[in-house]
Amino acid sequence: MDEKHINKLFSIIEDNNIRLYNLKGTEYKNITAASIFTLNHYGIFFNDDNISTNENMFLVAAHELGHCLSGAMHNLTSPYELIERNEYRADRCSVLKFLPFDKLQEAISSGCQTSYELSDYLGLPEQFLKTAIEVYRNEGLIN
Repeated sequence: MDEKHINKLFSIIEDNNIRLYNLKGTEYKNITAASIFTLNHYGIFFNDDNISTNENMFLVAAHELGHCLSGAMHNLTSPYELIERNEYRADRCSVLKFLPFDKLQEAISSGCQTSYELSDYLGLPEQFLKTAIEVYRNEGLIN
């Protein structure tokens, strides 16, 4: 995991006045992360106890940032279809922000063929690359 991506992530969070809250040591032990919008502000709640690596932190925070930047928020009692749509919108937003399609094309053109090769080349978590490939496949940009 390339440190520059973590730095960029937290810089974007700060630039957008998104507040960060740590749930570590609270009764919310089962929550890894959640985003909320209230009083005209976005907040990302995360639990350090459930995030063990920089890769996990990037995956979790980038996804939650995607919720905030895309406005893809939902009520916990929303229908499953709406929740899944918002989760996809958050993933799509984070992919477009951290891995524009031309960067993915560049990596593939340089000879990367697998998600782990792309991960090494781009300095992003392999799971994020798999999500990016799914998003760009849904966009019709790759087969």
